[in-house]
Amino acid sequence: MRLKGINPIEQHVEKIVFVVALAGLVGVLLWQLASPPATMKVGVRGQRDVELPDAYNELNRDAGMLKGEMEQPAPQDLPQWEEGTLIANFQQGKAEGVAPSTQLAGGGFGRRSPALTGVGPDGIGPGLDANAYVVPVVPAPVQIAGAMFQGTVHPAEVAKVPELGDLLQPEQPFDIPMVSIQGVFDGEELKRRFLPTDGQARQIPTAWFEGRTEIFEVILERQQFVSGRWGAVERIARVPGRLALLADIEDGVTQEEMDDLITRARDGREALRRPRAPQFIYGPEWIEPVDVVPVEYDPDREDTIDRKSRQLERALRQLERINERIADAGLLPQLERQRDQVREQITTIGAELRALGVDVEGLEDEEPGVPDPVEPGPADGAEEEEEPKLLEDSAVRIWRHDLTVERGATYRYRLRVVINSPFFIARASLGEDQKSLADEPMLMGEASEWSDPITVDPRDLFFVTGASAGAQIGNARIGASARAEVEVFTFYKGEYRSTKVTLEPGDRVAAIVTAPDLPLPSIEEFEEDADNPGGRRPPPPRDPGLDPNDPNAPLPEQPTVDLPVSLEYIIAEVESTTGGTRQDEAQVYIVGPEGLVALHLPSVDAAMQLYKRAAVSALRGSEQVEPRRIDISDLGPDGDFGPGPGPGPGDDRDPFPPPDGRPGERGPGGRPGF
Repeated sequence: MRLKGINPIEQHVEKIVFVVALAGLVGVLLWQLASPPATMKVGVRGQRDVELPDAYNELNRDAGMLKGEMEQPAPQDLPQWEEGTLIANFQQGKAEGVAPSTQLAGGGFGRRSPALTGVGPDGIGPGLDANAYVVPVVPAPVQIAGAMFQGTVHPAEVAKVPELGDLLQPEQPFDIPMVSIQGVFDGEELKRRFLPTDGQARQIPTAWFEGRTEIFEVILERQQFVSGRWGAVERIARVPGRLALLADIEDGVTQEEMDDLITRARDGREALRRPRAPQFIYGPEWIEPVDVVPVEYDPDREDTIDRKSRQLERALRQLERINERIADAGLLPQLERQRDQVREQITTIGAELRALGVDVEGLEDEEPGVPDPVEPGPADGAEEEEEPKLLEDSAVRIWRHDLTVERGATYRYRLRVVINSPFFIARASLGEDQKSLADEPMLMGEASEWSDPITVDPRDLFFVTGASAGAQIGNARIGASARAEVEVFTFYKGEYRSTKVTLEPGDRVAAIVTAPDLPLPSIEEFEEDADNPGGRRPPPPRDPGLDPNDPNAPLPEQPTVDLPVSLEYIIAEVESTTGGTRQDEAQVYIVGPEGLVALHLPSVDAAMQLYKRAAVSALRGSEQVEPRRIDISDLGPDGDFGPGPGPGPGDDRDPFPPPDGRPGERGPGGRPGF
């Protein structure tokens, strides 16, 4: 039935609306499926589009980045403000009207804060990469100096640190050679590397390293000269009983544990940077390698020592008078110059006496000595200053000792410094691609330059001190036979002992050296008494026939010991250098091991530095009558420094392998070379 007055559209309007709505819905669905994901603009370095699900992470990363930059120190190269700049900026901002924002703009009246922008090579600008830190290179030590020492280790050292005995001969006397290597570390340079200004890296926030950076280890490496070339790099273990902290991080360390270790490193900085050398009961006292001077042998040694000692006494009295005048009148420029000149004179004379074998540092106050002639002493009213913080000290003195050297061998050494990493505490502030920086708690420093070669003196030595070829006509010798005067040395109880023998061609270089049998306390005297914890065993009873309190009691006769010395050298020939009869020009041919022939001239042997050292040592040894007085409370293992477990006898693990990737060199007792 047809409806009158109603057109077809009106008749089907519901159907048309439904179809149009359905088509629109399908179109919307198709557009959503085909179009890219929804994004929003975020960023403080410029807007960037990110997908909505990632927007929160991006904003959180930007916030962390800004926080790190805000903790940076203020840039050092900021432009200078002209007078009135702040007022001018305020007037300009006021004239331009109030900003339509409901929040106040910071960082300089609407400008971006320079601290958030960074410092590039041309001053303020976007020079710093806000997304990456560069691991600073720990500087290499400089001014490397080394010296060889030898003496008799005090038995109290072995009693208190039994592991030290692994480096010594089985029985007393514990005669040993050692090498000490010294250097200087620049802490200020390390701080500059934490804060790069080259525009290539992001500065490390000061809160990550300021007041927290310490030296955890001074690494000693060496090479031995063998068959005309330097061998593999070896890492030398610390002397047993010295403070070592790296072993405490081998199995991992928490943030709280690291804070404790930093405290211990700060409190024990002297023991870590400058570990104590073993104390010698016989032999010269240890001094810093930079203070070692070449030995001079003077035939008129006694007269020279007397003259130098009188000069030293006069200089010390003069210094005392100058200090008294300074105390009364103050440090006037003229008095300061006079004091510096006298101190320099005292230092020079003290070095000359040490070169003659006089133990200047060990003399009593009434004897001529050098009571710290370089630095102001108590008479100057100067107090000992506390060592500066690491990052404020451009000349941190460091050294290490090597007790594993072999006599007659030649070595060279270098040093490295290990510090705690500033990134270890900052994992949450590092980007995902740099979080691995927080995995390593320590940073290994660059290696220093190699030291000069150091040759360890042999135990047994000989030198030709005179020779006579005998009278001869042409090639025929008549009259007295040829002979060589040879001085033979052997090291015993801290010094060389010597004797002279006359040898003829065909004789072996051998002699019996008679040395004083100086007293040595037993190790047991210094061991703790089981019946008295914390106390020592009583010393053995004295000879009842001697009264130590009687000043008139005769001194006991000094016993001696015979030391046989036999070297693999044969006197081959003694002949004149001119073919005549002058004895002072004779030369000696000596056949050594493996058939090698060496030529010796008395004048050349006497000029050798090795002969001078041995001769001065023998003179010094002839004056020994008793052991050196040592405060044994200063011996033994280093004390505990700060929280955490106390140090063990030594570092028994090697967190840093040698540069060539081989395992650390192990010394006696299985300890690694670190």
